[in-house]
Amino acid sequence: MDLYILDKIALRHLRCWVNRAGQRDLLQSKVLGFELGQIGFKIDNLEEFTSINRAEFESALTVLNEIRGSNVKYVPLFSRFPDDLPSDREYLIRRILGFFGLNTFGDRSKFGADPITQMQRDDL
Repeated sequence: MDLYILDKIALRHLRCWVNRAGQRDLLQSKVLGFELGQIGFKIDNLEEFTSINRAEFESALTVLNEIRGSNVKYVPLFSRFPDDLPSDREYLIRRILGFFGLNTFGDRSKFGADPITQMQRDDL
């Protein structure tokens, strides 16, 4: 059974997952927590989650992945994201200098977009 339309709306707009009452399964709820953690979500009341229908779970994952941008065809700004990120201060200073025409980024092949304007470019 797929998620009901109101459940999808609650998940997408309120970040609220409605779970049906059922028999508690601690292992299944922990696996749910781990899988959601991998895409950047956290459940506050994980111990309250009961057995979850696989189709509902996959439907909810689809909605959550769309929230995270999986349906967008952009590449990340940093090609080695999230493993290799510059410090915020250094990156801001380099961007400001770039707006004045000073190229402080050197080889731009390690970026998925223009590092100064942060716009997608075909040549990068």
